[in-house]
Amino acid sequence: MSKYKRKKYYNVRLYGEEQVYQFEDCRDAATWFFEEGWSKTINAARVGLSTVLTGKRTAYRRFKITARRYY
Repeated sequence: MSKYKRKKYYNVRLYGEEQVYQFEDCRDAATWFFEEGWSKTINAARVGLSTVLTGKRTAYRRFKITARRYY
């Protein structure tokens, strides 16, 4: 088994009301949500991001989210 998990999404962008935040991957974006107080834990933020990126929701914490995906 591999030591590292592959990153599924990259070039993550969060579109707020007037600002756009850009991150290298979902882990960095989830850490930002936690550090800024938008989410209680990093794992909760990762779940919220994934629900938007898989199309189950349109936004997470008032942010529209886009990302590129590895295939």
